[in-house]
Amino acid sequence: MTDKELLDLLPPIPEDAHKYQRGSLLVVGGSRRYFGAPVMTALAAERTGAGYVSLAVPPSIEKSAQAHLLTVPIITASDEEHEDAFAPKALDQFQAQLKHLDAVAYGPGLSAHPNNRQLLKDLLSANNLPLVIDASGLFLLSQLLSDQTAADSSAASKPTPLRPDPEAWWTIILTPHAGELATLLKATGAANASQLAQKLKVTVVSKGPETVISAASKDWASNSGTVGMAKAGSGDVLTGIIAALIAQGAPTEDAARLGVEIHGRSGRLAEQQTSRRSMVARDIIECIPEIMRRVEGI
Repeated sequence: MTDKELLDLLPPIPEDAHKYQRGSLLVVGGSRRYFGAPVMTALAAERTGAGYVSLAVPPSIEKSAQAHLLTVPIITASDEEHEDAFAPKALDQFQAQLKHLDAVAYGPGLSAHPNNRQLLKDLLSANNLPLVIDASGLFLLSQLLSDQTAADSSAASKPTPLRPDPEAWWTIILTPHAGELATLLKATGAANASQLAQKLKVTVVSKGPETVISAASKDWASNSGTVGMAKAGSGDVLTGIIAALIAQGAPTEDAARLGVEIHGRSGRLAEQQTSRRSMVARDIIECIPEIMRRVEGI
């Protein structure tokens, strides 16, 4: 993509906009083992322009996450029996604590507890709330899809759809790496990412040396990144970038294309400033502002 193509797709920022008008994003994730993943997602979302980013984490890591964030409020929905999972009605508690919500990034670092699976199901049913699903969220989605496929094959059962309108395209982006994609393909019977996108009516960002975006209209391939980005946390950064763009009003396909390009360019710049061997995911976040400055001509 050229700078002009990027600029044309970026959501504009009105001169009189306040923070909620610039996109309110909720990041949902984290566990004792992976408390840093949702933190990286939230930081990347801030750098990509979301006006108000909140982070929902299980009680087990609330203090750890808070110690790494200055401008991102932390919320939780406690389950007294399971400190590493959210409460059964977590979504209701999140919405009660947030003034406004434009999009949700779900999954970075999350555990596979059944309560977290129920939260995903509730999010999918929440009136087509824009979602970016990554990491453990994709595993939980695969479970839901497998259950629905099994129910569909049973003549005696009438499965409940995962969303209010099963025929409409979701404002949802899935961001699987090769292993996560394989799990989703197995759960749905799709042959490849493009077929998965058409079958689920979602946008799929298949991460790899060549990242492929499969959407309603067509597929796009991107080679904007570098092998230096093959480090833990890079995918969490991409999730934050894409989710921030959706929260700011970018259409799903545009957000996916923009996010992949900004992520890749930021990774290349990080590699130049550090080295291919030593760069880490946090370096990608720190390079987002310079990439945005170049694109916007500031």
